[in-house]
Amino acid sequence: MLCNFLPPTSSLSPPPIKMPHTALQPRRRTLASAILALALCAAHAVAQSPNPANRRALLDLDLRAQTITLLALDDERIAYLDDTGRRRSVELRSVAAMLPTQTSDRELPARSRARRPGLIELVDGRRFPGEHAVTPSDDDEVLWRHPLLGQMSFPLDDIARVVFRSNGEALFDGRLGADAHLRDALLLTNNDVLTGFILGLGAEAEIESDAGVVSVPAQRVLAASVANPPRPASGLMVWLDDGAAARLITLRAEGGEWLALGVTDSRHVRTTISTVRAVVPDAARLRPLAAITPAAQTALADRRVFDPAHTVTPADGAPPVVLGAHDIRFPGPMRVDYDLPPGATRFGAVAEMPRDAWPWGDCELIVSIDGREVLRERLHMNRPTADISVPARGRTLTITVEAGAYGPINNIVILRRPLLLVDQPES
Repeated sequence: MLCNFLPPTSSLSPPPIKMPHTALQPRRRTLASAILALALCAAHAVAQSPNPANRRALLDLDLRAQTITLLALDDERIAYLDDTGRRRSVELRSVAAMLPTQTSDRELPARSRARRPGLIELVDGRRFPGEHAVTPSDDDEVLWRHPLLGQMSFPLDDIARVVFRSNGEALFDGRLGADAHLRDALLLTNNDVLTGFILGLGAEAEIESDAGVVSVPAQRVLAASVANPPRPASGLMVWLDDGAAARLITLRAEGGEWLALGVTDSRHVRTTISTVRAVVPDAARLRPLAAITPAAQTALADRRVFDPAHTVTPADGAPPVVLGAHDIRFPGPMRVDYDLPPGATRFGAVAEMPRDAWPWGDCELIVSIDGREVLRERLHMNRPTADISVPARGRTLTITVEAGAYGPINNIVILRRPLLLVDQPES
């Protein structure tokens, strides 16, 4: 019988993992198909009574989604039950992403939603709940310990923010969030904020300001903000049910629901497929529309009060949004232009008229590329959703909401997980 994986303890910790700056690409394994076949056999019992926690949305390379029940996966294939209950498998390279469904996220076990002592977030979207490993280290490295992945080391140049205490995240958002991209800052336990240039985040936090270098014991720091520019995600990435988002060297099936996550060439940790919320084979190929600031927004239908399109903030306690692909709300008749990233080839999302808009909501949703209409869908209470999968080669993506049968009242549209597929990642 397989035993649960025990994370390293402070008395028996593995050496820190040096996380490289460059994208980590999965290596092919000659035995991968045989291992996956064994995993499928062992998953037969799972197929007879599918685990609701394994429900996922599978996006193909046209960004069309289907709901599946995950059975097994590795860095070459995904095995699943389709919506008819038939067993299928596809090559991972033929998939844009495997994402959580709203239902599967709501059914995350309580342990997955438990608060961790802290959180580290990197500029490319990787994130790890856990705790600061307060040990001597290089000034430009931060040591961090995740309950499953163990101890890791990150360069200061890769860090966006660090929350050292469980109550520090809300305070960080309140005191530093709006200006976090503009300056380095330390939020202290007495609620003071020190700004300047962070030199180190080890046993002591050091920050250089006009007044000189200030050293503060790590125990007195609630959070730190490092003003490094964001970078696109890249490589094989997984999102775990505790909120972690990690880049992997390999992903290997180990029979039944068990997986081995290759964190480095020589280091693998074991977990189950139900703990994996999402997998993206090459994160550099996907761009969330929510990460692109609109180039222009224009009100339509003679609206006197203009409420612009905006990203939807997840509910308190909700798991982190995979890839940062936040929903976008269009609160009335309007036209919004987005500059497309170089190499963009396709745009995909699910358009939804929310239930509270049904009584009078009736509108046309139009998607255009460089002024050329590529999709038009009518949304109303009898047809409140529509799938979007359209070519997106061009310079400008335009989303237009036009008033329908009842005028501009309740013409509200939400784009769920809007994504762009990119052929050539930005350099």
